[in-house]
Amino acid sequence: MRAKTILMAMLLATSAHAQQAANPDSRAAIDALNSEARCYDFPGPEQGATRPVCVWYPRNSTATSLPVIYMADGMVGIHVAVAGLKSKLDAGTIAPFMVVAVNAKQAPVERAYEYVYNRSQSNFEMHEKWLMQQVIPWAERTMKASPERNKRFIGGFSNGADLALALANRHPEIFSGALLHSPLESSVTWIGKQADTQRWVVTGVLHGVPEWIKNVWKSPQDIAFVLRSKRAPVRACVKRWGRQSGTWSELSPGSITWLMGLGETALAESPIEQSQCTNS
Repeated sequence: MRAKTILMAMLLATSAHAQQAANPDSRAAIDALNSEARCYDFPGPEQGATRPVCVWYPRNSTATSLPVIYMADGMVGIHVAVAGLKSKLDAGTIAPFMVVAVNAKQAPVERAYEYVYNRSQSNFEMHEKWLMQQVIPWAERTMKASPERNKRFIGGFSNGADLALALANRHPEIFSGALLHSPLESSVTWIGKQADTQRWVVTGVLHGVPEWIKNVWKSPQDIAFVLRSKRAPVRACVKRWGRQSGTWSELSPGSITWLMGLGETALAESPIEQSQCTNS
């Protein structure tokens, strides 16, 4: 398996990330992440095909095994998860962790077929099998990804959050929690009987949902409500804000710290998290 160039246009050319990178601190963090991460040509999910899988962990970490969150959408997923925490990690304010991020197909419809269970069951299950039986064992065998259930998490945004919700509930023996940024087509019926053994971060918007997704959008409030009704630990940040990766990055520092048990949440939270997120 050979490493790929990090700065692939398909991973970085989004208007939301251009907005985020306008902040000098965010731009510096993203530049650092781009230089530290490695992307690999990984076989699958289809027979004879390859797909980029990107791996990031603190290069100054001497640990042989790290808590890991498996993120959707490649380097953008790494940016969302880590950019707001980079300075805290470098300063040792929170414990180190790593990210393994799988790329989606470029076409939005094909991405949704792989990420959303009720869009295309065959495509979803092929992608699921690839992640569970090939990517995760590889990350644990050849990278620093922990094989322990209490140190293994999954996350994503938009349809990637749909994927994370489905897989966390389909494999509660594998994942001890999930980061769900603006789930788009999720159903509360996906929430399983063991959800109370996992930790959940749910973010989303209450208003301003684009017209083109109003017919399929399910409120993250409903997901958080059902999880709480099952007595699952939930951190919810569902307010009026933009639905874009810059916002998701701002909602990640304290959320990932809380989700993965990396340290004191209050020391990692962004200002928007301090005012808008609640834990239960």
